[in-house]
Amino acid sequence: MWRPILGRAPAPQLPHPRRVAEDPAPEPISLSKLLWFVGATAGGWLGWWLGSLAGTFAAYLLSVVGTALGVYWARRYTEDHF
Repeated sequence: MWRPILGRAPAPQLPHPRRVAEDPAPEPISLSKLLWFVGATAGGWLGWWLGSLAGTFAAYLLSVVGTALGVYWARRYTEDHF
């Protein structure tokens, strides 16, 4: 085991500081992405609601299909209107 002389440990060797490239500010969330999220949520909810009439597994499957359709319709809407 290493024992310090005069009660002081040597200064730790620090790596050389590296220059970090300046990161640009993150891109704000666009309205189209928000509408995609709303479409996915609404489609998934509608699919789950319809599928729950037949059982949990059907609700899950229709929720997945509804989510995909919600995103598809929301993307088409945003491409046409924004």
